[in-house]
Amino acid sequence: MTPPCPTARAQRGISLLELLVGIVVSMFTVLAITQVFLESERQRRIPATGADAQVNGILALDAIQRDVRQAGYGLGGGPWVGNCTTGVSSEAQAVGLSGLPLAPVTIAAGSGTAPSDSIDILSSGKVDAALQIKLEEDRANGNGAFIVPSTVGIEANDWLIIATSPAGTTCHAFQALSLTSAAPWSITPTGSVPAYAAGSLLTNLGAAPIRRRWSVSDTFHLRITNLAASGTPAPVAADDAYPEVVLLRAFYAKDTDADGAVDTYDTTTPADRAAWNQVIGVRLALVVRSPQWNQEEITPSAPVWNLGSAATVAGSAACAGDASSKCITLGLTHTATGDEWKHYRYRMYDSLIPLRNLLWNAG
Repeated sequence: MTPPCPTARAQRGISLLELLVGIVVSMFTVLAITQVFLESERQRRIPATGADAQVNGILALDAIQRDVRQAGYGLGGGPWVGNCTTGVSSEAQAVGLSGLPLAPVTIAAGSGTAPSDSIDILSSGKVDAALQIKLEEDRANGNGAFIVPSTVGIEANDWLIIATSPAGTTCHAFQALSLTSAAPWSITPTGSVPAYAAGSLLTNLGAAPIRRRWSVSDTFHLRITNLAASGTPAPVAADDAYPEVVLLRAFYAKDTDADGAVDTYDTTTPADRAAWNQVIGVRLALVVRSPQWNQEEITPSAPVWNLGSAATVAGSAACAGDASSKCITLGLTHTATGDEWKHYRYRMYDSLIPLRNLLWNAG
């Protein structure tokens, strides 16, 4: 019998024990690589999701600012501002101008499980100047024309507000059915409009008056609702246009002592023209959430809104470390069950938006 070749004995391969050891070592190596990759990916997402929140917040704040700055355009310094509610009519109801308090901005405060406020904006939709015109002759009840000194800036199908002057306690919204292009100038309204005496003022809201509501939806998107739409008010943009907006808070910024500086923040809508003269602007805060959930609690406490040293701020307290300033804690418990809200990152955006149309007319 021929003895086995030494070379063959050396090529027998690896044992089962060596194979198992190799598999275990390989598994630990793969596990270590996976852990490093997952941690690297988590760290990469932190600035990425923070950037998403920053972009969403900036775009949302800019959109609200543009609307609020335009608020009151066309209402001017007329006596109707804050003094009256438009009469009820089926025609005006179609564009949201029936039974409407004439205020450039209306803030509705949130409460409880829905703490976000909502902001309603009213302004003229005219591209060119929205001029005020005086009624030249008394007009009785019915469908007769309004006699005016000029129809400059008015077109058929424009919506107009007429109010008694100087008090402005009675007002009505109507649509111009037709108008004359030469003296004597007149405006024929649609539907029935009550009687108004000579000297009553008319203002033009255009063919498409702007009435919008800014609010936060149940799914935490900034929602824009067109209140001037026929039928049921509908969102202007899809809910995903401004996602992850979890809180909107707003105040009227008021100068109650006429020194040119804000001394009061509240959500009380001014009741008359004199009270509206105290309103300088709207102060608002937006809280935007990063969509990335984190395993650990990364937001130990709710953001705090510092409103400065205004004398009166509804629901505020002295700021920690700065007793001269007023602060409001912007609670986020409504966004999740228990302490889940602490597992997200948040950004707060704060702005004081001047109501320029009121300021110009006050000046």
